[in-house]
Amino acid sequence: MVSRALHELIAAQKEPVDLVGYHTGALLAAEIAARHPESVRRLVLISMPFFDAQRRAGLRTNTALAEDGSALLTEWKSTMSVRPAGQSLEQAARLVAEKQRAGTRASYAMAALAAYDAAPMLRSIRVPTALIAPRDGLVTQTAAAAALIPGSTLLEMPQWSYGFFDADPAGATRAILEALDAPAANQPGTANQPGL
Repeated sequence: MVSRALHELIAAQKEPVDLVGYHTGALLAAEIAARHPESVRRLVLISMPFFDAQRRAGLRTNTALAEDGSALLTEWKSTMSVRPAGQSLEQAARLVAEKQRAGTRASYAMAALAAYDAAPMLRSIRVPTALIAPRDGLVTQTAAAAALIPGSTLLEMPQWSYGFFDADPAGATRAILEALDAPAANQPGTANQPGL
């Protein structure tokens, strides 16, 4: 299990760490914080892929390859359709290339999401948590996750979309650092705070 291996690395540091996770990495970071709160000082979850049972049942879990390269062209067109201002063509190309590294195993992450009900895990998180919601395909899911994590804070970032780490690296860094430095919430529930 990936979360177990990551926790072993974190535990070797001998002190709590701050965890920041994006997309499927957010789910991994949340899992570690829920299982090992003594190892995590603060948690920042960005674009949380938290789906209800109906949505999980519809997740695509197959990866089709074709000799004519049409799958690669489909991925390229998909990336270009959401490419933000500020993301260079080279950065977009690297993103598409990275998505090809897993080959036919690229579907494994979606299959894992489809099989996992994260709600009980999210309810059990007890470390200070901020969730950052760019204007991407996971706005609603990120807000739903925030509603389940006691004392969490939801930071809405409508000025960002897909590729915001490339398009606004300074802003992304600032938002994450401010989330890590913010006072911990005292009451369960969420607070909405528009873009920093």
